Amino acid sequence: MIVARRCGKAEETKKETKEETKEEKYAKTKSFLPRRFVAKAMLVFLLVITVCFLLLSPPSHLSPPPDEKEKEEYSVIGTVPHDNSSYTQALSRGNESLYESTGLYGKSAVHRLGKDARSAPLRRMYGTGIAYHGGRLVQLTLKGGVGLVRNAEDLAVRREFSFRTSTGEGWGIARCGDGFVVTDRSDFMHFWDDDFEEVRRLAVHLDGVPLFHLADLECTPKGIVALVWRRWFAVLIHPTTGEVIKHFDFSPLERPPGALSGIVATDVEDEFWLTGTHMDVIYHLKIPYFQT
Repeated sequence: MIVARRCGKAEETKKETKEETKEEKYAKTKSFLPRRFVAKAMLVFLLVITVCFLLLSPPSHLSPPPDEKEKEEYSVIGTVPHDNSSYTQALSRGNESLYESTGLYGKSAVHRLGKDARSAPLRRMYGTGIAYHGGRLVQLTLKGGVGLVRNAEDLAVRREFSFRTSTGEGWGIARCGDGFVVTDRSDFMHFWDDDFEEVRRLAVHLDGVPLFHLADLECTPKGIVALVWRRWFAVLIHPTTGEVIKHFDFSPLERPPGALSGIVATDVEDEFWLTGTHMDVIYHLKIPYFQT
């Protein structure tokens, strides 16, 4: 009897030990699962944030390092008022008039600024670059490879044309030599003839690194001046090699939330008009480097 009781107690103790072990395992599992789930959730969250940051942030090589590219000096001659509701895409000049192209779907338009001000809306497309040549305005649109030729006097559309770029987009355009030079968000500049057919393309680079997001352009005797989207500087590009040869730091002119998006030379060789999206002025600049 004593042996039986001891055996019974031993079996009960062993059973309780097994039950406690199961409970401990359950408790451990119960406490471990949420921790593992939280850890995975945090990892996924961090990955999403990192990807979004990389996608939304322009490449770090967009800003030319000041110690690698000499900054050219400039001075502000003055300013003229500018409609800060305008989502400026480009400036152009011709026939003693200053023209502006503004973007966004449903709000795009071409404007002749000054005392003979006039505007022409572009309702169904997103207007971007604009260039004056021979009494006409050549305007690009962002998507679809569609361009417009306008009369520079009344801004009326005379015809549409199709174009091709490396991305299929149209950003900046300027008269350059016997044709036009065009940007498309990539690191390429596309050179067109007067029929808007590409005759060559040139990769733009800064010390061998591709320079993306080229926006509005202006051709000068010393090279092609280009703004870089969402950066407060302009670069001077060699028209044959594509190398960035000069850097113009316009950050002292910064007026948030605007971004530089329009530049054009005046009839004085070393003077320019400069403005951007949602900026309330157009700057009149003097840049001595362009003196011949």
